[in-house]
Amino acid sequence: MSAHTISLQLGAAAGGLLDVMLVVLAAAGIVATIASRLKLDAVAAYLITGMIIGPHAIGLIPEGSEIDSVAHLAIILLLFGIGLEFDLGSIRMGVKRVLIAAGLSIVLSLIVLGPIGLFVAGNFRGSVIVAMALCLSSTAVVLQLYQRHRRLTRTDGQLGMSILIVQDLAVVVMLASLPLLGAIAGSPDAGASAQAVDLSLLGILRQIGMTLGFVGLLVLAGKYVLPLMLQEAARAKALEGLIVLSVAFAIGAAALTEWLGLSPELGAFIAGLMLGPTPFRHQLLGQIGTLRGLFMAIFFTTLGASLGAQAIIDGWWVILLGGGLMILIKSVLIAFACWSVGAPPKIALKVGLTLSQAGEFGLILAGRAASDDLGLITQQTADRITAITILSLILTPVLFTLADALAHRVSTRATPPWLRTPTLIDADERPDAPGRDLVIVAGYGIVGRAVTDHIATRPNTCVTIIELNMKTIGKQTSLGRSVVYGDASDPGVLESAGINHARILVLTIPDPLAVLGACKIARQMNPGVFIVARTSYVSQATIASGLGANAVIAEELVTAQEVERVLQNALDQRPKPDDDDRGDEAGSDGQES
Repeated sequence: MSAHTISLQLGAAAGGLLDVMLVVLAAAGIVATIASRLKLDAVAAYLITGMIIGPHAIGLIPEGSEIDSVAHLAIILLLFGIGLEFDLGSIRMGVKRVLIAAGLSIVLSLIVLGPIGLFVAGNFRGSVIVAMALCLSSTAVVLQLYQRHRRLTRTDGQLGMSILIVQDLAVVVMLASLPLLGAIAGSPDAGASAQAVDLSLLGILRQIGMTLGFVGLLVLAGKYVLPLMLQEAARAKALEGLIVLSVAFAIGAAALTEWLGLSPELGAFIAGLMLGPTPFRHQLLGQIGTLRGLFMAIFFTTLGASLGAQAIIDGWWVILLGGGLMILIKSVLIAFACWSVGAPPKIALKVGLTLSQAGEFGLILAGRAASDDLGLITQQTADRITAITILSLILTPVLFTLADALAHRVSTRATPPWLRTPTLIDADERPDAPGRDLVIVAGYGIVGRAVTDHIATRPNTCVTIIELNMKTIGKQTSLGRSVVYGDASDPGVLESAGINHARILVLTIPDPLAVLGACKIARQMNPGVFIVARTSYVSQATIASGLGANAVIAEELVTAQEVERVLQNALDQRPKPDDDDRGDEAGSDGQES
Protein backbone atom coordinates (compact mmCIF):
# COMPACT_ATOMS: atom_id res chain seq x y z
CA MET A 1 0.00 0.00 0.00
CA SER A 2 1.44 3.34 -1.03
CA ALA A 3 1.99 6.27 1.28
CA HIS A 4 -0.49 8.28 -0.78
CA THR A 5 -3.21 5.65 -0.25
CA ILE A 6 -2.56 5.54 3.50
CA SER A 7 -2.70 9.34 3.63
CA LEU A 8 -6.07 9.34 1.85
CA GLN A 9 -7.46 6.70 4.23
CA LEU A 10 -6.27 8.60 7.30
CA GLY A 11 -7.70 11.82 5.90
CA ALA A 12 -11.10 10.17 5.30
CA ALA A 13 -11.15 8.74 8.84
CA ALA A 14 -10.18 12.10 10.34
CA GLY A 15 -12.83 13.80 8.23
CA GLY A 16 -15.50 11.40 9.52
CA LEU A 17 -14.41 11.96 13.10
CA LEU A 18 -14.39 15.74 12.67
CA ASP A 19 -17.90 15.64 11.21
CA VAL A 20 -19.23 13.64 14.16
CA MET A 21 -17.36 15.82 16.67
CA LEU A 22 -18.86 18.92 15.07
CA VAL A 23 -22.38 17.50 15.38
CA VAL A 24 -21.89 16.36 19.00
CA LEU A 25 -20.31 19.58 20.27
CA ALA A 26 -22.61 21.92 18.35
CA ALA A 27 -25.75 20.09 19.46
CA ALA A 28 -24.53 19.77 23.05
CA GLY A 29 -23.53 23.45 23.18
CA ILE A 30 -26.88 24.67 21.85
CA VAL A 31 -28.91 22.44 24.16
CA ALA A 32 -26.73 23.29 27.18
CA THR A 33 -27.35 27.01 26.52
CA ILE A 34 -31.10 26.43 26.31
CA ALA A 35 -30.99 24.28 29.46
CA SER A 36 -29.16 27.03 31.33
CA ARG A 37 -31.85 29.52 30.32
CA LEU A 38 -34.54 27.13 31.55
CA LYS A 39 -32.60 26.36 34.78
CA LEU A 40 -32.22 22.69 33.77
CA ASP A 41 -29.24 20.45 34.46
CA ALA A 42 -26.67 20.23 31.67
CA VAL A 43 -26.07 16.49 32.11
CA ALA A 44 -29.73 15.73 31.55
CA ALA A 45 -29.66 17.96 28.47
CA TYR A 46 -26.63 16.10 27.08
CA LEU A 47 -28.29 12.72 27.58
CA ILE A 48 -31.50 13.79 25.85
CA THR A 49 -29.53 15.40 23.03
CA GLY A 50 -27.60 12.20 22.45
CA MET A 51 -30.80 10.18 22.27
CA ILE A 52 -32.20 12.59 19.65
CA ILE A 53 -29.16 12.82 17.37
CA GLY A 54 -28.08 9.20 17.88
CA PRO A 55 -28.19 6.38 15.35
CA HIS A 56 -31.51 5.10 16.73
CA ALA A 57 -33.29 8.44 16.20
CA ILE A 58 -32.47 11.01 13.49
CA GLY A 59 -29.05 9.46 12.88
CA LEU A 60 -26.70 12.45 12.94
CA ILE A 61 -24.26 10.20 14.84
CA PRO A 62 -23.75 6.98 12.85
CA GLU A 63 -23.62 3.69 14.69
CA GLY A 64 -20.10 2.53 15.54
CA SER A 65 -18.61 5.95 14.71
CA GLU A 66 -15.16 7.13 15.74
CA ILE A 67 -16.75 9.33 18.40
CA ASP A 68 -16.81 6.28 20.69
CA SER A 69 -13.02 6.43 20.96
CA VAL A 70 -13.13 10.14 21.77
CA ALA A 71 -15.85 9.53 24.35
CA HIS A 72 -13.72 6.78 25.89
CA LEU A 73 -10.79 9.18 26.25
CA ALA A 74 -13.13 11.88 27.57
CA ILE A 75 -14.46 9.70 30.39
CA ILE A 76 -10.91 8.61 31.27
CA LEU A 77 -9.79 12.24 31.65
CA LEU A 78 -13.05 13.17 33.38
CA LEU A 79 -12.57 10.48 36.03
CA PHE A 80 -8.91 11.46 36.40
CA GLY A 81 -10.11 14.97 37.23
CA ILE A 82 -12.70 13.59 39.66
CA GLY A 83 -10.06 11.55 41.47
CA LEU A 84 -7.81 14.60 41.55
CA GLU A 85 -10.64 16.71 42.93
CA PHE A 86 -11.06 14.69 46.08
CA ASP A 87 -8.22 14.73 48.57
CA LEU A 88 -8.52 11.80 50.98
CA GLY A 89 -6.74 13.92 53.57
CA SER A 90 -9.57 16.44 53.48
CA ILE A 91 -12.03 14.05 55.11
CA ARG A 92 -12.59 15.67 58.48
CA MET A 93 -14.79 12.87 59.76
CA GLY A 94 -13.46 9.58 61.07
CA VAL A 95 -12.31 7.17 58.37
CA LYS A 96 -13.78 4.29 60.34
CA ARG A 97 -17.26 5.82 60.31
CA VAL A 98 -17.03 6.64 56.61
CA LEU A 99 -16.00 3.07 55.75
CA ILE A 100 -18.83 1.65 57.87
CA ALA A 101 -21.41 3.94 56.24
CA ALA A 102 -20.16 3.25 52.71
CA GLY A 103 -19.74 -0.49 53.22
CA LEU A 104 -23.13 -0.84 54.89
CA SER A 105 -24.87 1.09 52.11
CA ILE A 106 -23.20 -1.04 49.40
CA VAL A 107 -23.99 -4.38 51.07
CA LEU A 108 -27.60 -3.44 51.84
CA SER A 109 -28.11 -2.06 48.32
CA LEU A 110 -26.75 -5.27 46.75
CA ILE A 111 -29.11 -7.38 48.85
CA VAL A 112 -32.25 -5.29 48.44
CA LEU A 113 -31.68 -4.45 44.76
CA GLY A 114 -31.40 -8.17 43.95
CA PRO A 115 -35.15 -8.62 43.31
CA ILE A 116 -35.13 -5.56 41.03
CA GLY A 117 -32.21 -7.12 39.16
CA LEU A 118 -34.22 -10.32 38.73
CA PHE A 119 -37.14 -8.25 37.46
CA VAL A 120 -34.91 -6.39 34.94
CA ALA A 121 -32.68 -9.28 33.77
CA GLY A 122 -35.04 -12.24 34.10
CA ASN A 123 -32.44 -14.63 35.59
CA PHE A 124 -30.39 -14.98 38.74
CA ARG A 125 -26.97 -14.42 37.14
CA GLY A 126 -28.19 -11.24 35.48
CA SER A 127 -29.82 -10.03 38.71
CA VAL A 128 -26.42 -10.04 40.44
CA ILE A 129 -24.93 -7.89 37.66
CA VAL A 130 -27.90 -5.49 37.70
CA ALA A 131 -27.69 -5.13 41.50
CA MET A 132 -23.94 -4.40 41.31
CA ALA A 133 -24.41 -1.86 38.51
CA LEU A 134 -27.32 -0.02 40.16
CA CYS A 135 -25.79 0.15 43.65
CA LEU A 136 -23.05 2.47 42.32
CA SER A 137 -23.84 6.20 42.24
CA SER A 138 -22.57 8.86 39.81
CA THR A 139 -19.41 10.56 41.03
CA ALA A 140 -19.31 12.89 38.02
CA VAL A 141 -22.84 14.26 38.38
CA VAL A 142 -22.87 14.47 42.20
CA LEU A 143 -19.47 16.19 42.29
CA GLN A 144 -20.74 18.77 39.81
CA LEU A 145 -23.77 19.45 42.02
CA TYR A 146 -21.65 19.73 45.17
CA GLN A 147 -19.27 22.16 43.46
CA ARG A 148 -22.05 24.31 42.02
CA HIS A 149 -23.79 24.58 45.40
CA ARG A 150 -20.54 24.85 47.41
CA ARG A 151 -21.15 21.71 49.43
CA LEU A 152 -17.68 20.16 49.37
CA THR A 153 -16.79 21.94 52.62
CA ARG A 154 -20.07 20.93 54.30
CA THR A 155 -20.68 17.67 56.15
CA ASP A 156 -23.25 16.31 53.69
CA GLY A 157 -20.90 17.01 50.77
CA GLN A 158 -17.88 15.41 52.42
CA LEU A 159 -19.87 12.40 53.62
CA GLY A 160 -21.45 11.97 50.19
CA MET A 161 -18.11 12.22 48.39
CA SER A 162 -16.53 9.79 50.87
CA ILE A 163 -19.20 7.20 50.13
CA LEU A 164 -18.71 7.76 46.40
CA ILE A 165 -14.97 7.21 46.76
CA VAL A 166 -15.52 3.87 48.52
CA GLN A 167 -18.10 2.88 45.90
CA ASP A 168 -15.65 3.66 43.11
CA LEU A 169 -12.91 1.65 44.79
CA ALA A 170 -15.36 -1.24 45.23
CA VAL A 171 -15.56 -1.41 41.44
CA VAL A 172 -12.11 -3.07 41.53
CA VAL A 173 -13.60 -6.06 43.34
CA MET A 174 -16.75 -6.09 41.21
CA LEU A 175 -14.89 -6.02 37.88
CA ALA A 176 -12.43 -8.65 39.07
CA SER A 177 -15.33 -10.90 40.08
CA LEU A 178 -17.01 -10.91 36.64
CA PRO A 179 -14.90 -13.72 35.10
CA LEU A 180 -15.39 -15.74 38.29
CA LEU A 181 -19.16 -15.25 38.10
CA GLY A 182 -19.15 -16.35 34.47
CA ALA A 183 -17.15 -19.48 35.22
CA ILE A 184 -19.17 -20.40 38.32
CA ALA A 185 -22.46 -19.87 36.52
CA GLY A 186 -21.24 -21.83 33.51
CA SER A 187 -22.28 -19.13 31.07
CA PRO A 188 -22.37 -20.51 27.52
CA ASP A 189 -21.15 -17.15 26.24
CA ALA A 190 -18.42 -16.70 28.78
CA GLY A 191 -15.75 -17.49 26.22
CA ALA A 192 -12.08 -17.87 26.84
CA SER A 193 -11.99 -15.25 29.56
CA ALA A 194 -14.27 -17.20 31.85
CA GLN A 195 -12.95 -20.61 30.87
CA ALA A 196 -9.42 -19.53 31.68
CA VAL A 197 -10.33 -18.71 35.25
CA ASP A 198 -8.87 -21.07 37.79
CA LEU A 199 -11.67 -21.71 40.29
CA SER A 200 -9.38 -23.29 42.88
CA LEU A 201 -8.70 -21.33 46.01
CA LEU A 202 -5.07 -20.93 44.96
CA GLY A 203 -6.09 -19.69 41.52
CA ILE A 204 -8.53 -17.15 42.92
CA LEU A 205 -5.97 -15.90 45.42
CA ARG A 206 -3.35 -15.66 42.64
CA GLN A 207 -5.66 -13.57 40.46
CA ILE A 208 -6.61 -11.27 43.33
CA GLY A 209 -2.95 -10.98 44.35
CA MET A 210 -1.83 -10.04 40.84
CA THR A 211 -4.55 -7.41 40.57
CA LEU A 212 -3.79 -5.90 43.95
CA GLY A 213 -0.06 -6.07 43.26
CA PHE A 214 -0.26 -4.12 40.03
CA VAL A 215 -2.66 -1.61 41.55
CA GLY A 216 -0.22 -1.30 44.45
CA LEU A 217 2.61 -0.53 42.01
CA LEU A 218 0.42 2.12 40.44
CA VAL A 219 -0.26 3.64 43.86
CA LEU A 220 3.46 3.65 44.74
CA ALA A 221 4.35 5.30 41.43
CA GLY A 222 1.68 7.93 41.98
CA LYS A 223 2.80 8.57 45.54
CA TYR A 224 6.59 8.60 45.21
CA VAL A 225 7.84 8.67 41.61
CA LEU A 226 5.50 11.08 39.83
CA PRO A 227 5.59 13.81 42.54
CA LEU A 228 9.38 13.98 42.14
CA MET A 229 9.01 14.53 38.39
CA LEU A 230 6.33 17.15 38.95
CA GLN A 231 8.52 18.85 41.52
CA GLU A 232 11.30 19.21 38.98
CA ALA A 233 8.85 20.68 36.48
CA ALA A 234 7.61 23.09 39.14
CA ARG A 235 11.16 24.19 40.01
CA ALA A 236 11.71 24.92 36.34
CA LYS A 237 8.39 26.81 36.37
CA ALA A 238 7.19 24.64 33.49
CA LEU A 239 3.47 24.62 34.26
CA GLU A 240 2.80 22.97 30.90
CA GLY A 241 5.02 20.08 31.98
CA LEU A 242 2.85 19.49 35.03
CA ILE A 243 -0.30 18.90 33.02
CA VAL A 244 1.47 16.81 30.34
CA LEU A 245 3.15 14.50 32.87
CA SER A 246 -0.06 14.13 34.90
CA VAL A 247 -2.24 13.27 31.90
CA ALA A 248 0.42 10.81 30.70
CA PHE A 249 0.29 9.15 34.13
CA ALA A 250 -3.51 8.98 33.97
CA ILE A 251 -3.51 7.37 30.51
CA GLY A 252 -0.73 4.99 31.56
CA ALA A 253 -2.73 3.97 34.64
CA ALA A 254 -5.79 3.44 32.46
CA ALA A 255 -3.80 1.22 30.09
CA LEU A 256 -2.41 -0.80 33.02
CA THR A 257 -5.80 -1.52 34.58
CA GLU A 258 -7.23 -2.40 31.16
CA TRP A 259 -4.37 -4.88 30.67
CA LEU A 260 -5.34 -6.40 34.03
CA GLY A 261 -8.87 -6.93 32.74
CA LEU A 262 -10.29 -4.10 34.83
CA SER A 263 -11.80 -0.80 33.76
CA PRO A 264 -9.35 1.74 32.27
CA GLU A 265 -11.56 4.48 33.71
CA LEU A 266 -10.89 3.04 37.15
CA GLY A 267 -7.13 3.31 36.57
CA ALA A 268 -7.46 6.97 35.61
CA PHE A 269 -9.57 7.60 38.71
CA ILE A 270 -6.96 5.99 40.98
CA ALA A 271 -4.24 8.06 39.27
CA GLY A 272 -6.12 11.24 40.14
CA LEU A 273 -6.70 10.01 43.67
CA MET A 274 -2.96 9.47 44.13
CA LEU A 275 -2.14 13.03 43.04
CA GLY A 276 -4.81 14.49 45.31
CA PRO A 277 -2.57 14.89 48.40
CA THR A 278 0.28 16.52 46.41
CA PRO A 279 0.79 20.31 46.35
CA PHE A 280 0.30 20.30 42.56
CA ARG A 281 -3.33 19.25 42.88
CA HIS A 282 -4.82 22.74 42.78
CA GLN A 283 -2.91 23.88 39.70
CA LEU A 284 -3.76 20.67 37.86
CA LEU A 285 -7.40 21.02 38.85
CA GLY A 286 -7.47 24.52 37.48
CA GLN A 287 -6.04 23.43 34.13
CA ILE A 288 -8.09 20.23 33.77
CA GLY A 289 -11.21 21.87 35.20
CA THR A 290 -11.47 24.18 32.22
CA LEU A 291 -11.92 21.09 30.02
CA ARG A 292 -14.26 19.24 32.37
CA GLY A 293 -17.33 20.67 30.67
CA LEU A 294 -16.02 19.46 27.30
CA PHE A 295 -15.38 15.94 28.64
CA MET A 296 -18.84 15.75 30.17
CA ALA A 297 -20.53 17.02 27.01
CA ILE A 298 -18.82 14.40 24.83
CA PHE A 299 -19.32 11.49 27.23
CA PHE A 300 -22.93 12.04 28.24
CA THR A 301 -24.05 12.99 24.72
CA THR A 302 -22.44 9.81 23.38
CA LEU A 303 -24.00 7.84 26.23
CA GLY A 304 -27.44 9.13 25.30
CA ALA A 305 -26.80 8.21 21.67
CA SER A 306 -26.03 4.60 22.63
CA LEU A 307 -29.58 4.01 23.87
CA GLY A 308 -32.08 3.00 21.21
CA ALA A 309 -35.65 4.20 21.26
CA GLN A 310 -36.80 0.63 20.65
CA ALA A 311 -35.18 -0.52 23.88
CA ILE A 312 -37.19 2.09 25.77
CA ILE A 313 -40.43 1.31 23.95
CA ASP A 314 -40.16 -2.44 24.50
CA GLY A 315 -39.44 -2.20 28.22
CA TRP A 316 -40.65 1.26 29.25
CA TRP A 317 -42.65 -0.03 32.20
CA VAL A 318 -39.67 -2.10 33.42
CA ILE A 319 -37.43 0.95 33.16
CA LEU A 320 -39.84 3.29 34.97
CA LEU A 321 -40.73 0.83 37.72
CA GLY A 322 -37.16 -0.40 38.18
CA GLY A 323 -35.76 3.13 38.19
CA GLY A 324 -38.35 4.39 40.66
CA LEU A 325 -37.78 1.48 43.05
CA MET A 326 -34.01 1.89 42.78
CA ILE A 327 -34.17 5.59 43.71
CA LEU A 328 -36.48 4.87 46.66
CA ILE A 329 -34.44 1.93 47.97
CA LYS A 330 -31.04 3.61 47.63
CA SER A 331 -32.30 6.83 49.23
CA VAL A 332 -33.53 4.94 52.30
CA LEU A 333 -30.54 2.61 52.62
CA ILE A 334 -27.84 5.26 52.14
CA ALA A 335 -29.63 7.63 54.51
CA PHE A 336 -29.90 4.84 57.11
CA ALA A 337 -26.19 4.01 56.74
CA CYS A 338 -25.23 7.66 57.28
CA TRP A 339 -27.59 8.04 60.25
CA SER A 340 -26.23 4.87 61.85
CA VAL A 341 -22.70 6.33 62.10
CA GLY A 342 -23.73 9.67 63.60
CA ALA A 343 -25.14 11.90 60.84
CA PRO A 344 -28.26 13.85 61.89
CA PRO A 345 -31.41 12.86 59.98
CA LYS A 346 -31.37 15.99 57.82
CA ILE A 347 -27.79 15.33 56.64
CA ALA A 348 -28.50 11.62 56.16
CA LEU A 349 -31.56 12.51 54.08
CA LYS A 350 -29.56 14.89 51.89
CA VAL A 351 -26.86 12.29 51.23
CA GLY A 352 -29.39 9.52 50.58
CA LEU A 353 -31.42 11.44 47.99
CA THR A 354 -28.35 12.93 46.31
CA LEU A 355 -26.68 9.52 45.86
CA SER A 356 -29.84 7.62 44.85
CA GLN A 357 -29.03 7.52 41.12
CA ALA A 358 -27.03 4.95 39.15
CA GLY A 359 -23.64 6.02 37.82
CA GLU A 360 -21.02 5.82 35.12
CA PHE A 361 -19.09 2.96 36.74
CA GLY A 362 -22.29 0.90 36.75
CA LEU A 363 -22.55 1.45 33.00
CA ILE A 364 -18.93 0.37 32.54
CA LEU A 365 -19.55 -2.74 34.63
CA ALA A 366 -22.74 -3.58 32.68
CA GLY A 367 -20.94 -3.09 29.38
CA ARG A 368 -18.14 -5.40 30.48
CA ALA A 369 -20.65 -8.04 31.65
CA ALA A 370 -22.47 -7.89 28.29
CA SER A 371 -19.28 -8.16 26.22
CA ASP A 372 -18.75 -11.12 23.92
CA ASP A 373 -15.98 -12.67 26.03
CA LEU A 374 -18.19 -12.81 29.17
CA GLY A 375 -21.84 -12.76 28.10
CA LEU A 376 -23.14 -12.59 31.68
CA ILE A 377 -26.12 -10.45 30.65
CA THR A 378 -27.90 -9.88 27.38
CA GLN A 379 -27.67 -6.65 25.41
CA GLN A 380 -31.31 -6.02 26.27
CA THR A 381 -30.48 -6.09 29.98
CA ALA A 382 -27.51 -3.78 29.40
CA ASP A 383 -29.80 -1.37 27.52
CA ARG A 384 -32.28 -1.41 30.39
CA ILE A 385 -29.49 -0.65 32.88
CA THR A 386 -28.42 2.25 30.65
CA ALA A 387 -32.01 3.54 30.43
CA ILE A 388 -32.50 3.35 34.20
CA THR A 389 -29.17 5.15 34.70
CA ILE A 390 -30.11 7.92 32.28
CA LEU A 391 -33.53 8.34 33.92
CA SER A 392 -31.97 8.59 37.39
CA LEU A 393 -29.31 11.06 36.19
CA ILE A 394 -32.00 13.29 34.72
CA LEU A 395 -33.84 13.24 38.06
CA THR A 396 -30.74 13.81 40.22
CA PRO A 397 -30.88 17.67 40.25
CA VAL A 398 -34.57 17.46 41.17
CA LEU A 399 -33.80 15.05 44.02
CA PHE A 400 -30.96 17.30 45.19
CA THR A 401 -33.35 20.26 45.44
CA LEU A 402 -35.99 18.08 47.09
CA ALA A 403 -33.47 16.98 49.72
CA ASP A 404 -32.82 20.60 50.72
CA ALA A 405 -36.55 21.28 50.97
CA LEU A 406 -37.25 18.19 53.09
CA ALA A 407 -34.19 18.61 55.33
CA HIS A 408 -35.78 21.57 57.12
CA ARG A 409 -38.76 19.45 58.13
CA VAL A 410 -36.95 16.59 59.84
CA SER A 411 -35.42 16.37 63.28
CA THR A 412 -31.83 17.54 63.53
CA ARG A 413 -30.85 15.74 66.75
CA ALA A 414 -32.46 12.27 66.56
CA THR A 415 -29.72 9.68 67.03
CA PRO A 416 -29.56 5.87 66.88
CA PRO A 417 -29.68 4.05 70.24
CA TRP A 418 -25.98 3.19 70.11
CA LEU A 419 -24.88 6.86 69.94
CA ARG A 420 -25.49 9.59 72.50
CA THR A 421 -25.29 12.60 70.22
CA PRO A 422 -24.93 13.17 66.45
CA THR A 423 -21.24 13.46 65.58
CA LEU A 424 -21.21 14.26 61.84
CA ILE A 425 -22.48 17.84 61.93
CA ASP A 426 -21.24 21.04 60.33
CA ALA A 427 -18.79 23.13 62.33
CA ASP A 428 -20.99 26.21 62.26
CA GLU A 429 -23.83 24.24 63.84
CA ARG A 430 -21.77 23.40 66.92
CA PRO A 431 -22.60 25.82 69.75
CA ASP A 432 -19.00 25.98 70.92
CA ALA A 433 -17.40 26.50 67.51
CA PRO A 434 -16.18 30.09 66.97
CA GLY A 435 -16.29 31.54 63.48
CA ARG A 436 -12.97 32.38 61.82
CA ASP A 437 -12.39 34.84 59.01
CA LEU A 438 -10.37 33.50 56.10
CA VAL A 439 -7.77 35.75 54.46
CA ILE A 440 -6.11 34.56 51.25
CA VAL A 441 -2.64 35.95 50.50
CA ALA A 442 -1.50 35.37 46.92
CA GLY A 443 2.28 35.67 46.66
CA TYR A 444 4.66 35.10 49.56
CA GLY A 445 7.45 37.54 48.85
CA ILE A 446 8.48 40.37 51.20
CA VAL A 447 5.01 41.97 51.02
CA GLY A 448 3.15 38.67 51.36
CA ARG A 449 5.27 37.65 54.33
CA ALA A 450 4.59 40.92 56.13
CA VAL A 451 0.84 40.61 55.49
CA THR A 452 0.77 36.98 56.67
CA ASP A 453 2.72 37.76 59.85
CA HIS A 454 0.28 40.56 60.65
CA ILE A 455 -2.74 38.32 60.09
CA ALA A 456 -1.24 35.70 62.41
CA THR A 457 -1.53 38.19 65.30
CA ARG A 458 -5.26 38.68 64.75
CA PRO A 459 -7.67 36.52 66.78
CA ASN A 460 -10.30 34.38 65.00
CA THR A 461 -8.51 34.84 61.69
CA CYS A 462 -6.82 32.23 59.52
CA VAL A 463 -4.73 32.62 56.38
CA THR A 464 -4.20 30.56 53.23
CA ILE A 465 -1.17 31.28 51.02
CA ILE A 466 -1.11 30.86 47.24
CA GLU A 467 2.43 30.41 45.94
CA LEU A 468 4.40 28.91 43.03
CA ASN A 469 7.80 28.62 44.71
CA MET A 470 8.26 25.01 45.87
CA LYS A 471 10.85 25.89 48.55
CA THR A 472 8.48 28.43 50.06
CA ILE A 473 5.62 25.93 49.96
CA GLY A 474 7.70 23.26 51.67
CA LYS A 475 8.88 25.60 54.43
CA GLN A 476 5.46 27.14 55.14
CA THR A 477 3.77 23.74 55.09
CA SER A 478 6.29 22.46 57.64
CA LEU A 479 5.31 25.43 59.83
CA GLY A 480 1.70 24.29 59.75
CA ARG A 481 0.36 26.97 57.42
CA SER A 482 -2.24 26.32 54.75
CA VAL A 483 -0.55 26.65 51.34
CA VAL A 484 -1.97 26.13 47.86
CA TYR A 485 0.33 25.62 44.88
CA GLY A 486 -0.80 27.38 41.72
CA ASP A 487 -1.52 30.55 39.78
CA ALA A 488 -3.85 32.93 41.65
CA SER A 489 -5.55 33.92 38.39
CA ASP A 490 -6.75 30.32 37.92
CA PRO A 491 -10.37 29.76 39.10
CA GLY A 492 -9.58 26.25 40.31
CA VAL A 493 -6.69 27.47 42.44
CA LEU A 494 -8.78 30.27 43.96
CA GLU A 495 -11.58 27.84 44.72
CA SER A 496 -9.17 25.41 46.34
CA ALA A 497 -7.84 28.24 48.51
CA GLY A 498 -11.39 28.94 49.70
CA ILE A 499 -12.35 32.07 47.76
CA ASN A 500 -16.04 31.15 47.97
CA HIS A 501 -16.12 31.83 51.72
CA ALA A 502 -13.06 34.09 52.16
CA ARG A 503 -13.48 37.51 53.74
CA ILE A 504 -10.33 39.14 52.29
CA LEU A 505 -8.10 38.44 49.29
CA VAL A 506 -4.67 40.12 49.26
CA LEU A 507 -2.87 40.04 45.90
CA THR A 508 0.83 40.76 46.41
CA ILE A 509 2.00 39.07 43.19
CA PRO A 510 4.49 41.16 41.16
CA ASP A 511 2.78 40.00 37.95
CA PRO A 512 0.24 42.65 36.83
CA LEU A 513 -1.61 40.34 34.43
CA ALA A 514 -2.08 37.72 37.15
CA VAL A 515 -3.31 40.38 39.58
CA LEU A 516 -5.86 41.75 37.10
CA GLY A 517 -7.06 38.26 36.20
CA ALA A 518 -7.38 37.29 39.87
CA CYS A 519 -9.38 40.46 40.63
CA LYS A 520 -11.91 39.68 37.93
CA ILE A 521 -12.30 35.98 38.72
CA ALA A 522 -12.40 36.43 42.51
CA ARG A 523 -15.11 39.08 42.22
CA GLN A 524 -17.19 36.72 40.05
CA MET A 525 -16.75 33.79 42.43
CA ASN A 526 -17.38 35.74 45.64
CA PRO A 527 -19.11 39.13 45.20
CA GLY A 528 -18.66 39.90 48.90
CA VAL A 529 -14.91 39.36 49.25
CA PHE A 530 -12.73 42.40 50.02
CA ILE A 531 -9.89 42.50 47.47
CA VAL A 532 -6.60 44.29 48.10
CA ALA A 533 -4.38 44.40 45.01
CA ARG A 534 -0.78 45.41 44.35
CA THR A 535 0.09 46.89 40.94
CA SER A 536 3.17 48.45 39.39
CA TYR A 537 1.58 51.50 37.76
CA VAL A 538 -1.33 53.86 38.43
CA SER A 539 -2.88 52.91 35.09
CA GLN A 540 -3.01 49.27 36.21
CA ALA A 541 -4.53 50.33 39.51
CA THR A 542 -7.39 51.99 37.66
CA ILE A 543 -8.02 48.79 35.70
CA ALA A 544 -7.85 46.65 38.85
CA SER A 545 -10.45 48.85 40.53
CA GLY A 546 -12.71 48.45 37.52
CA LEU A 547 -12.32 44.67 37.71
CA GLY A 548 -13.45 44.50 41.33
CA ALA A 549 -10.55 45.46 43.63
CA ASN A 550 -11.70 47.38 46.72
CA ALA A 551 -8.27 48.81 47.48
CA VAL A 552 -5.25 49.11 45.19
CA ILE A 553 -1.67 49.97 46.10
CA ALA A 554 0.27 51.20 43.05
CA GLU A 555 4.04 50.91 43.49
CA GLU A 556 4.55 53.90 41.18
CA LEU A 557 2.38 56.11 43.38
CA VAL A 558 3.79 54.76 46.65
CA THR A 559 7.33 55.34 45.37
CA ALA A 560 6.46 58.92 44.40
CA GLN A 561 4.95 59.56 47.84
CA GLU A 562 7.96 58.03 49.59
CA VAL A 563 10.43 60.09 47.53
CA GLU A 564 8.40 63.21 48.27
CA ARG A 565 8.49 62.41 52.00
CA VAL A 566 12.24 61.80 52.01
CA LEU A 567 12.91 65.06 50.13
CA GLN A 568 10.64 66.96 52.47
CA ASN A 569 12.53 65.63 55.48
CA ALA A 570 15.85 66.51 53.87
CA LEU A 571 14.70 70.04 53.15
CA ASP A 572 13.32 70.46 56.67
CA GLN A 573 16.67 69.43 58.17
CA ARG A 574 18.76 71.84 55.99
CA PRO A 575 20.99 74.19 58.05
CA LYS A 576 19.65 77.74 58.57
CA PRO A 577 21.09 80.53 56.33
CA ASP A 578 22.60 82.46 59.33
CA ASP A 579 24.52 79.41 60.45
CA ASP A 580 25.74 78.85 56.91
CA ASP A 581 26.89 82.48 56.61
CA ARG A 582 28.80 82.34 59.88
CA GLY A 583 30.40 79.15 58.87
CA ASP A 584 31.46 80.67 55.58
CA GLU A 585 32.82 83.73 57.30
CA ALA A 586 34.81 81.66 59.74
CA GLY A 587 36.16 79.57 56.96
CA SER A 588 37.18 82.68 55.05
CA ASP A 589 38.88 84.16 58.08
CA GLY A 590 40.74 80.97 58.62
CA GLN A 591 41.92 80.87 55.09
CA GLU A 592 43.06 84.47 55.20
CA SER A 593 44.97 83.91 58.40
